[in-house]
Amino acid sequence: METPTWKSNLGMLIPDRLNRALLLLLIAGTTACMPEVSAESPQDAPLLSETAGSEVQVPPDTHPDQTPPGAHRDYDAAEAADGLPKEAHGGPDVPVCAHPRNSWAPQVADDNLWYTTQYVNVVLQARDEAGQELRLAAGRHGKHFPYFSKQQPWDNVLLSLNDLALSAAGQNLDGLDVVIDEKAETVRLFFCGAMDEAEGDFRTAGVPHAVSIDITASADFQPPKFLGVPLEPTGDCPPIGLTYRPIFLALGSEGVVRVDGEGLAVVSLLGEAEMSTLTFFKEKSLSFRYDYLALASVDLGVAYVVFQGHALYSDEPGGAFYDSILADSMAWGFTLAADGLTEMSKEEIDGWLQVSSDATWVTHVEDVGLGSMSRSLVEVEQPPAIGLREAVQ
Repeated sequence: METPTWKSNLGMLIPDRLNRALLLLLIAGTTACMPEVSAESPQDAPLLSETAGSEVQVPPDTHPDQTPPGAHRDYDAAEAADGLPKEAHGGPDVPVCAHPRNSWAPQVADDNLWYTTQYVNVVLQARDEAGQELRLAAGRHGKHFPYFSKQQPWDNVLLSLNDLALSAAGQNLDGLDVVIDEKAETVRLFFCGAMDEAEGDFRTAGVPHAVSIDITASADFQPPKFLGVPLEPTGDCPPIGLTYRPIFLALGSEGVVRVDGEGLAVVSLLGEAEMSTLTFFKEKSLSFRYDYLALASVDLGVAYVVFQGHALYSDEPGGAFYDSILADSMAWGFTLAADGLTEMSKEEIDGWLQVSSDATWVTHVEDVGLGSMSRSLVEVEQPPAIGLREAVQ
């Protein structure tokens, strides 16, 4: 892992939160963009686009180079001749599927001091009438997630069915679509293509399998919450941190998964999704890392999610001080159920992050520029749940 040198150790001398926030700007050299400082973190900072298909609000003087956030990958050009959906043709062992329209796509933007990117995550536990269990996690990540040095977008699907564990990953993974429709209160997860069988606990390789996933879940959209550096944005300065929007998922209108032609019809389902916007400093010494765990339990009817930010270079001079800022301002935990969202205490967040995985079904490792991010499909016995665990190494 590359280790840059901090520009200052002044953090050790400045104890209060307001001066800490100012210090972040001094360390980063952010003289062109000086926001007002607030003792309270903004709790309801909007996403660049809070709902799918809405008009994009891009910070001024930025250069978006992808489809607007919550806007949709455009298949119209390919469909213009016959009005039919685009099809994925991946060879004889890959199913041929009609992609859904209106797939969610991230936006990225950057200025000389900061960058903005987006991602969507879906974590599901589902069963069929015979009790076969499906464990599923999928993520679509924009360019620069989580670091500006990550120059390409990346997607990942992790799936476990009975004792089979599979993974697929790639830039703008062609077979993956996530359709988010807040008006209809649904989230549709679609995948059509080849997935590799896992070998061991890390990285996936080996036998490819033909997989198709088409699950439409009912969705309860929660208000977004901002987790980040305690600065009040003014003028050209966006909020520095993560604007996180959770979505509770339950059984919707349909759900079918096929692996090598064998189908599973979903009759029970529970999960969590989030569509989030990250804006952070380009300065490498100010990079963050995070611990993340999202668990879903069909039996209990609840999802558990915890997120904890840290300084990526906490061992460097001044790093422990910076880590204390992020650990305080970028921490959130909650449970999601049919009756809504309940926030966790800091002690509960710490406790959930210590929960060990009783089984790790499959792991994908992605090079994210300043390190490697692992995404693991895991299972825990207490409470009985499956989920996604993420970490930067």
